[in-house]
Amino acid sequence: MITKMNKAHECYNTRELCQLLKLPRSRYYYQAKVSNKPISDTTNSMIQSMRKISIETGYTYGKRRLKHHLNTKGYQIGIYAVASLMKGANIKAIRPKKRHYYPDTGALHKTTNNLLDHILINKKAIHWVGDITYIKTYQGWSYLASVLDLALRQVVGLCQSILMLN
Repeated sequence: MITKMNKAHECYNTRELCQLLKLPRSRYYYQAKVSNKPISDTTNSMIQSMRKISIETGYTYGKRRLKHHLNTKGYQIGIYAVASLMKGANIKAIRPKKRHYYPDTGALHKTTNNLLDHILINKKAIHWVGDITYIKTYQGWSYLASVLDLALRQVVGLCQSILMLN
């Protein structure tokens, strides 16, 4: 319909033509992103080659690797042209997620031994640890400091304070 509007008589303006065809005026000015240009044979062969490379590599090649691979096959093409062809052919590179490795928690450290193993044997209250935490309440912040005995595995002391919000 847009091509019909372009060929209409010069005495009609865009608003009148859009009302006649029952189209919004913004539709007249909209330029479609899909072009009607015919695809050349070399471009079509490049796209087929890109699809073949992507399938062979498990869709891990992006625009840079595909450009390098196409250049070795004899196609003279740049990175941005490869990116636009990939977008047009709906070829997307799948990026593998970075693996997270956890240390072996069952083995002792290679250079030092556990120095607190004797606590479980002696049961002496000579090693204490402390922790401070804060909790948000409706009145403000409540701070809690606690001291734990490692041998007894009990809290031996604590202190609590509340900071009021204005």
